[in-house]
Amino acid sequence: MSFNFSSFLSFFFLQDGSAVEIVGLSYACLKGLSALHDCGHYSYGAVERAGPDGHLVKWSLSDWAKRIKNNFEKHFYVRERGKHAPEERRPDLINKHGIYKARIGVTMLICPSLSLLLL
Repeated sequence: MSFNFSSFLSFFFLQDGSAVEIVGLSYACLKGLSALHDCGHYSYGAVERAGPDGHLVKWSLSDWAKRIKNNFEKHFYVRERGKHAPEERRPDLINKHGIYKARIGVTMLICPSLSLLLL
């Protein structure tokens, strides 16, 4: 049995979907930057982007943080058996309840490099 370091790295780092740690860190950063902006220590208080219809969409940093906070549990928390959220794309794959998922929106059910890692 040989160990393939590149397969090991790709198994842990080349996964798709949104990672719970990144979303949590984004929330903490936005909340902190919003507080700094309110105190006058950070000059940017909002972000702007073009919406799907082409119109300009503007979110304050605190609004963005609130959106993350209001949607975090809905998407990352695995509810008790039989109480799946409508956002749950594959409830048939859930085998543990009352936990937070590591990722949401994953398209690969198993990383292709897993088979190489086990060789």
